[in-house]
Amino acid sequence: MVKKATTGGKTPPPAEPKPLTEDSAPES
Repeated sequence: MVKKATTGGKTPPPAEPKPLTEDSAPES
């Protein structure tokens, strides 16, 4: 329970995909 609350559960997934897409666009 402590790990899920610290990680935010849905916070990490959405945050990771967003930066990856933004980096890929400018890089292309």
